[in-house]
Amino acid sequence: MLTTTIFIASIRQLTKNLWSGLSFVPKIGTLPSSLYTFSNTMSELGSGLSVSLLRLGFPRIWQVIFPTITHRNALCISFEHELMVYYQKMPKSLTRSESVYKFLNPKGDPFSYSPKSNRSLEIIGLILWITEGDKTQLSLSNGNFSIIKQYLTFLRKVCKLKEEKIKAVIHCHDSLSYESCLSYWSKITNIPKNRFTKPYIKKDHGGARKYPYGIIRIAATNMKLIRIFNERLKDFCLSRS
Repeated sequence: MLTTTIFIASIRQLTKNLWSGLSFVPKIGTLPSSLYTFSNTMSELGSGLSVSLLRLGFPRIWQVIFPTITHRNALCISFEHELMVYYQKMPKSLTRSESVYKFLNPKGDPFSYSPKSNRSLEIIGLILWITEGDKTQLSLSNGNFSIIKQYLTFLRKVCKLKEEKIKAVIHCHDSLSYESCLSYWSKITNIPKNRFTKPYIKKDHGGARKYPYGIIRIAATNMKLIRIFNERLKDFCLSRS
């Protein structure tokens, strides 16, 4: 017991000497007269500092205090077990994609998926997405106004995707009037002109034109909603792969 107390005291003293001047390290209190447990020590030091402590201070100290291999091995087994338990209880950190999602959606999910409100519309929307849409986004491109209207109705009524998350871009030839195309698609989609991004206009080399107002791309994305789409497609025995 006394040897363990000396060991913990040595760790804490080394930590004070090495990191006392760093602003991101929690302030370490005075060592109590009773044995300071592993969990107490880790809680005061902080998880980041614990790793540094293991790498820098721990090997040097235990070779002095525990000179025999038997003592060191016994301590190592106990220490590793407590370390594993300690980190298992730590809250799970966010992944990079989760952190980006939280940053882009500080108020929470911008949608509320409610398929029970209209099952047939859900099936239509998912079929349109799997055949005409982008598998990495919620986007869909087409020149047929009825397809575009149906897909937007799906996003708005079944997915309840916030309106400001739905944008659009027009693809057309330079022989068409962009302003006419913009007015047409804005009226069809009920998307205001200020939510249309920079158009994609390519040179007209002649030939018949199937769509007199070009093609519109409904631009929207949400990784959680994409997962829901894929899960629902599996329920219908469908897959994008």
